[in-house]
Amino acid sequence: MMRLRVLAVLVIAALIEGVARLGLLALEARGMGYRAIPDTLPAPHKAALASLLAGTTRYFDYDSTLGWALHPLGDQPPHYHTNAQGFRAEREYAPDPPPGHLRIAAFGDSFTHGDDVPFEDAWTTRLERPGVEVLNFGVPGYGLDQALLRYRIEGRRYHPHVVLIGFMAEDIERSVSVYRPFYHVESHVPLSKPRFMLDHDTLVLVPNPMRSTGAYRALLDSPAAVLPRLGRLDYYYRTQEHTGPLDVLGSVRLAKLAWHALRQVNGPLRGNDFNVHSEAFAVTVATLKTFVREVRADGAAPVILLFPPPWDLKRYWRDGTRSYDALRAALDRAELPYLDLVEAFDGCRGRARPQALAPHHYSALGNAQVAAHLAARVDRTGIRTRPAPVPPTGCDSMISAVGH
Repeated sequence: MMRLRVLAVLVIAALIEGVARLGLLALEARGMGYRAIPDTLPAPHKAALASLLAGTTRYFDYDSTLGWALHPLGDQPPHYHTNAQGFRAEREYAPDPPPGHLRIAAFGDSFTHGDDVPFEDAWTTRLERPGVEVLNFGVPGYGLDQALLRYRIEGRRYHPHVVLIGFMAEDIERSVSVYRPFYHVESHVPLSKPRFMLDHDTLVLVPNPMRSTGAYRALLDSPAAVLPRLGRLDYYYRTQEHTGPLDVLGSVRLAKLAWHALRQVNGPLRGNDFNVHSEAFAVTVATLKTFVREVRADGAAPVILLFPPPWDLKRYWRDGTRSYDALRAALDRAELPYLDLVEAFDGCRGRARPQALAPHHYSALGNAQVAAHLAARVDRTGIRTRPAPVPPTGCDSMISAVGH
């Protein structure tokens, strides 16, 4: 009798395990796979940190304040190189703009930096023309917090007339992140960053916790001791599932995913949309307000640029909505100046697939559309009250010009 009971228990356990594994496969197919935070460093992260500590990195540098920055005179073939001032450019820029010139400075993440295209195809390069300078301070992987801090440290000393504040939908998640791999497990940038927190309505800076390269040596030597310290103020470390010895069981992994889903009720996203009740949303809006206020205090005109990622572009063309619609509404209520660059691609509807414009980042064609849109809508005052006529180079002619 006892053997029958044990056998029954084993059969039930096997059935539960089988159902759990099928459930995990179904979730993985929907992009909701098990992505647990380990208490060790994966081999790629060890290699990246070893290269950083050895001083052999060629494009990214450790930065005690910002977390990371671009290496002066750095290069990352085939597309990227920086000037001696540490931003993506093929020449140096004087602290003050030449007389009679309009100087624009752009801050943000990889969509501002112009990832995946050569320098000449980046929208910031295309926006430059006689009498107009565009300084590209974009850095891949940056959050809005790092962009604001870079403006404070470097940007304002170049005295721009217009400051473009780049924001891409994923940046809302970065606003509550301290250590990049906690929210993006597959990240190739195993570095920490500063973040802002809110004390009532006031932004409070939480400095980069890794204040020296020695801290990364300690991380390499004792990840199980250092990672929890990094996670104290990191939203994802506190709410994400962690690896454990029972993870070999599908039922355990599925239970962790369920617990993770419950804890994400107040996360940055609700479904595929920004969660207006989340800390991430409040911090994002407060950071944008602060950025705009500081730019204006420096005598420049701020313009927030909302970069639609590929999934939002497809969604907008399908049903007219975006994941960041709630942010647009918040910017309208706060009367903050912004341009939604999803509109830059309107001329390509029916002429180019979203994949041709934004395969991951923007293609050369996508960058060309952004540059043309901004050239018509931004002047020395910021957003033109009456947009200039768009140059007679629609999507069809641009497809020919960039070779698509």
